[in-house]
Amino acid sequence: MKTTFPNIALILILLGTWSMQLNAQKLDKYYMQHVQEGGDLFFIHPFNAYSNTNDKSSLEFDITYLSGKDSATLNFTYFAKDPKPASIISFHTDDYMLTDSTTKIYIDFNKKKWGHRFSATFGFNELKIIFNHNQAPTISIETDIDIMSYSVNSKKWLKYSDAIQKILYIIETNNK
Repeated sequence: MKTTFPNIALILILLGTWSMQLNAQKLDKYYMQHVQEGGDLFFIHPFNAYSNTNDKSSLEFDITYLSGKDSATLNFTYFAKDPKPASIISFHTDDYMLTDSTTKIYIDFNKKKWGHRFSATFGFNELKIIFNHNQAPTISIETDIDIMSYSVNSKKWLKYSDAIQKILYIIETNNK
C-alpha cells in the first residue's frame, strides 16, 4: 500500500486533535455559575485532598463568589477525633501567607469523628495569589487547643489550581 502525503497529514491532524482533547480541562466539574438578582454567583466545588498525617484527619474547602464583590467566601470542613473549633485559618507557602478569622457554621459528631464546618472571607486578589502559586500551600487551623496543619500532594494541587486559575480569570474578566 502506498502512503501518500494527504494520508500522513490526516493522521497527524487526528493525533494532534486527540492529544489536545486529553490535555483539555473540563471546568464544569470544578464550578457552577448561577445568574441571580444582584450578580452571578460562582460556586467552586469542594477540594478534598488535604490531610493531616499526625492525627489522620482531613480537610476540604469550597469557594463562593458573587460577581461585583471584592471578596469570596471560603467554607471549609475538617474532621478530628476531638471537638476543636477553629478560630483562624491560614494558607502558607514559602513566601506568602493568607490568614482570616473564622465563623462557625456547625460542629457535628459522626462515625467516631467530629466534623467542623466553618467559614472565612478572603479578598479576591489574595485568593488569586494562592492559586497562582506553584507551591501547594499548607493550610493551618488554629484552635484554642492547638494548631492543626494540613498538606496536599503537589500533583493534585497543580491540577486543581490550574483549573481554579482559569475560573478566577473568567470571573475577573466578566466583572469588567
